[in-house]
Amino acid sequence: MGGLCLIAGIWLTRALPFKTAAYDLPEETVYRQYLSYIEGEITDETFAYLADAREALQTSEIDPAKFEAALDRLEAEVTAIGRGGRIADPVRFLDIYGEKAMWLRQRNALIVLALLTVCVSALFSSDRNGDIRRLLHATPQGREVLFWKKTLVALSVTFLVWCSVYGREWLRMRQALGEALWNAPCQSVEMLKGIPLSVGAFVGVFYAVCAVATVLVMSLILFFAERAKSNEKALLFSCVCLVLPAAAVRFGADFLRPWSVLTLLTGESPFLSAHGGWIFAVWCAAALSALLLAKRHYCKTL
Repeated sequence: MGGLCLIAGIWLTRALPFKTAAYDLPEETVYRQYLSYIEGEITDETFAYLADAREALQTSEIDPAKFEAALDRLEAEVTAIGRGGRIADPVRFLDIYGEKAMWLRQRNALIVLALLTVCVSALFSSDRNGDIRRLLHATPQGREVLFWKKTLVALSVTFLVWCSVYGREWLRMRQALGEALWNAPCQSVEMLKGIPLSVGAFVGVFYAVCAVATVLVMSLILFFAERAKSNEKALLFSCVCLVLPAAAVRFGADFLRPWSVLTLLTGESPFLSAHGGWIFAVWCAAALSALLLAKRHYCKTL
């Protein structure tokens, strides 16, 4: 059952959208058109282009007001950055990772959570049938070895789920951001100021956090699956404790946001606030404790 759900999930998520147009504002069109010609390293050619563009406005028959305003803004930014720095259009990044685009990331994270819940919850329920646990208990280290083998299967499923959503998103996003923004420093994007990395390096860290988050959620689901006496109860426990709070955050319960697994799966937890790193550390400790408790209970319970 879990395998069929995994195959269906991979097929259904093959064209999952990851980009919005939340920051692509009409009033920014002229500014972004000028910016697109000078993205990258700021050189003498950058200043020459801006001078030529301003000169062209003097001979143009169109109203130059909004074009001059865009050039004034762009010249101020280029001057502030200086020669040798890099300038890039941050809108493509914000359309994917900005706060206004969070609704789409939360929806995709809910899909990941649903896939993990359905596919991982069934791993321990079959052991309850026909006193299989009693048989395993009579085998030296049989139950412990089987527990870690099941955990390895769960990790494999988690990796496939990560690839089907986050892996595809990473590959498609790499192309959407473009070379100039990918290589630009994080200071090029307002929400990333203070991070001493390039945008591309930050994105790599971001998806690494998402990978860790899927493993943490998998550990929590394994804990519920091991404690439940049937697949139905395992699904029920996971839905009540993980899926429903995540859905509540998706539909507006922001007070649950720091403590919901949805925040983990959107990759925002370590970057949410000054306390985001501590919150992520608490989730890591909780997931590790849940996995060890599940292993202990599985190996000792008759």
